[in-house]
Amino acid sequence: MSSYSLDQTTRRLTEVTPAEWDALRSKMNTIDKEDDWERLAPSPDEVVDLVNKPPHYNHGKIEAIDYLRDSLGENVSYYYEGSVKKYLHRWRYKSADDVELQKQDLLKAEYYLKKLIESL
Repeated sequence: MSSYSLDQTTRRLTEVTPAEWDALRSKMNTIDKEDDWERLAPSPDEVVDLVNKPPHYNHGKIEAIDYLRDSLGENVSYYYEGSVKKYLHRWRYKSADDVELQKQDLLKAEYYLKKLIESL
């Protein structure tokens, strides 16, 4: 079984949380091959908000949601509505055996519903 070293502790790859993987993945695009991967690994207390500010949507100088709002203008409400429908539809099926991922999809639906309400 492969292992992953995180803050002087070696853990099995299956023990690393999705948030830790996402944090590491977001850093991968900004490092050179010579960089020390262990130094770049997320700390155990580093909190990643995968609903309101997922790191994979924050590359560059502008967050994806801000770009969409800017480029769609008043039509952004259709994007918000479609996102609410998408997450409400898939939460039950996408990860039927993982309640936390189901909750995450429902929280994403809530996030976009709030954005839709704010856009009115």
